[in-house]
Amino acid sequence: PLFSFLFAIDEEEIHKLQTDDDNKYMPNDVYILNYGYLLYGKIENDRIISKIEDEEPGMDSWVEVKKDGVNCLATMFNNLIEHLNKCNIPPFSISNYMTQGEDFEIYGRDVKVLTIKNDVESPAGNKS
Repeated sequence: PLFSFLFAIDEEEIHKLQTDDDNKYMPNDVYILNYGYLLYGKIENDRIISKIEDEEPGMDSWVEVKKDGVNCLATMFNNLIEHLNKCNIPPFSISNYMTQGEDFEIYGRDVKVLTIKNDVESPAGNKS
């Protein structure tokens, strides 16, 4: 599922943040280091329940937390790590991308084999 967030260092007028009526184009979370954060979620049993935008049922509210600095960063990292822990990402290789197109393709003319000669004496007195 898609998890999106916005991070800013400084914003004095948070309430001027432009949002659309149904939050269709908003990130899941908005973190502002000198202010706090807004989470796409709700409060239930004195706990913040947040969801990512692809989860059902969706949320229709934002939770505003006025905790700046370290608390803001810690919450951002925690939510990102929590999201990644829920994701099932199969192993992949970047070599599939590197073999296509001129930017990454390796041609025979670009490759040279170097012979390494080792003249270091072994402990038995033989050169290897």
